Amino acid sequence: MGVMLLFEKTPYASVETVGDFYSRAMLHWLNKNVCLVDAAVDVELHKGHIHHLVNDLNRLTTENRDQIFPLSWGENEEDYWKYVAEVKTWAEKILKEFDFSSNKLSFSASW
Repeated sequence: MGVMLLFEKTPYASVETVGDFYSRAMLHWLNKNVCLVDAAVDVELHKGHIHHLVNDLNRLTTENRDQIFPLSWGENEEDYWKYVAEVKTWAEKILKEFDFSSNKLSFSASW
């Protein structure tokens, strides 16, 4: 089963240009599982993947924030952290609001 998600197109650095581990892992997960496009996309979400994403985002925003800002974002650090916070909010919302009684689920959402 797939998940129907609707996103606004969001600019973000490519995996190849992000210099820190957590951003690279986060963007790899997003590129693989949740294409950020301006149309609805069918994707499969696994609860474990989202838990890992939230855990990485928690570490990214609390433990290492001053050390891992990726150079590829240039002077635009404020936008980078805003983007990270939005992804974290989205992932936490999915974990909170949807039933993962099976490993996969279907829903329609627009945030």
